[in-house]
Amino acid sequence: MKALIVDDERHARQLIRAILTDMCPDVTIVGEAEDLAECVKLVHKHQPDLLLLDIEMPGHSGLEILDFFDADDINFHIVFTTAYSEYAVKAFEVSAVDYLLKPLEAESVKKAIDKVAKRLQRKDVIDYGQLTRALGQQSPAQRMAIPDGHELIFIDTNDILYFDAEGAYTHVFLKNNKKITTTKKLKFFEDRLQSHPSFVRIHRGYLVNMNHLVKYTRADGSLVEMSNGTMLPVSREKNAFLLEKMEAL
Repeated sequence: MKALIVDDERHARQLIRAILTDMCPDVTIVGEAEDLAECVKLVHKHQPDLLLLDIEMPGHSGLEILDFFDADDINFHIVFTTAYSEYAVKAFEVSAVDYLLKPLEAESVKKAIDKVAKRLQRKDVIDYGQLTRALGQQSPAQRMAIPDGHELIFIDTNDILYFDAEGAYTHVFLKNNKKITTTKKLKFFEDRLQSHPSFVRIHRGYLVNMNHLVKYTRADGSLVEMSNGTMLPVSREKNAFLLEKMEAL
């Protein structure tokens, strides 16, 4: 089993390495990363079977590793290490995703590795998206990772004006006239923001943040004006839903 250790604290990485070396002789450690960007590079380079992944790292969450890969491309297992609160631990349990609570104990690490070994033998597939959805139901997302080539750009969801789908790409328009273009489809962002009440799909090509909506008009078909002055069309099938959302503001 090829394993990758991801934690922003060097002593935590050293502890995991020592436990694996002493108690898990069938595990080969192929690398260590102290942040998510380095983790993504090492996954592509080494194709590990297992990530031992810290969730709470400065500036971003280990969960955002899921934003960088399509579901079909996740051919590795993940054991999350976390000091998360009780509600998040319940989300892990509901999703049947492996996790280890900090401070880490050697026996717990070994049990988790043994469980992953059995899943690898059975070629089990874990739905990590279910974990993301379970956690998202607890509170709206405040930050989002936007895949851009081999990088992840972390942005505050409040800074997003709208998403614009164009062929195989999605353009993310931000405050201060900034724009990010990504190969992720619009449906990906709609799913990620389904727990966020401010984001509404108004058209097959547009997902808008209602916090940046300044005007709605029915002249020449339904249109909305965003805070940057852009006018966007509202499809006929989405019109009633948008009106309902606006009335609830």
